[in-house]
Amino acid sequence: MAKRVRTLEDTVANLRGLSARVTENVDLLPDVSAEKSALDRALASFDEARTLQKISEAERRKATQYMATSLGRGKEAARQIRLAAQLGLGARNEKLVLFNVKPLRTNAGRRAAIINPPDEPGTPAGEMAPAHPTNP
Repeated sequence: MAKRVRTLEDTVANLRGLSARVTENVDLLPDVSAEKSALDRALASFDEARTLQKISEAERRKATQYMATSLGRGKEAARQIRLAAQLGLGARNEKLVLFNVKPLRTNAGRRAAIINPPDEPGTPAGEMAPAHPTNP
């Protein structure tokens, strides 16, 4: 369901949006508070590393590595939240879309029509053929 995120800004925006949606729907997923706090901590440490990266050019490489580590932790926390949403709501619940999870949907309406076989040749319409033909 979620598109491939290509830029750093898109990834961070996606994680922040997930955190906001979990906050809005806390009644649906009450047992993901640990994962949400891990996601929020990862986003906060990412913000610290980004400011450090902008302030000091000498610390740029270290800050970039710290940002990558924080982003990895955030992605793992988001993965756990999405799995908890699937477990808590069920795999077919349409509310999974709020958490960027594709719900399982049936393929109803896509099946081919069942065609009745034609009548046996030689049998007039409305008349039944004998169940067991007898040999004379």
